[in-house]
Amino acid sequence: MRSILSKHAFTGRHGRDGDSVSVSSGSSHSPTGTGSPARRALLRGRVNAPVVPRPPGALEGLAFGDACTSCGDCARACEEGIILRDRDGLPVVDLREGECTFCGACTEACETGALIPDQPWPWRAALRPAACLSLNGIACRACEDPCEPRAIRFELRTGGCAAPLFTEADCTGCGACISACPNEAIGLVRAAPTPDSLPASEPMETRPC
Repeated sequence: MRSILSKHAFTGRHGRDGDSVSVSSGSSHSPTGTGSPARRALLRGRVNAPVVPRPPGALEGLAFGDACTSCGDCARACEEGIILRDRDGLPVVDLREGECTFCGACTEACETGALIPDQPWPWRAALRPAACLSLNGIACRACEDPCEPRAIRFELRTGGCAAPLFTEADCTGCGACISACPNEAIGLVRAAPTPDSLPASEPMETRPC
């Protein structure tokens, strides 16, 4: 069981596995809501917080936290059910739940300007070698087949193990490989590095509404 993952965060119109959970309609008007001065001050205080994948078209950095009201419209519009809530109550894309088709439904549903249409998706898949089953001598190529652009290939190494090689130029960042990996050995990195970019990290924290 993945203790830091919630499958039901932000679900309202449709849940996964038949479940449905409502999103509070008053979050944007609460004194401690995401869009409130108190919440924005809290977010600004966490200057060392890692950058996480927001829904496609998200404003950069603190501008997203200022504009987003945590209404949940983007998540309810997502047919793939991959938009969850982080520990600050803001929407994040959790590709462990499935791949992103870049359909644009989440961006179209956003009425606050936190998500802007026709913006490039700045994330690409990257390996966490310590967690990779193939690199640890266990036969596994689960990430290769679902990758439509063929951005992942395996190279045989001395000793018989096969190393997955990721070609960033071919990767779309859709996350099909992430949801297929049985050991959460694939994460995301920024395609265009920023000062606060990190290596492919441990799974991010998400929580229920």
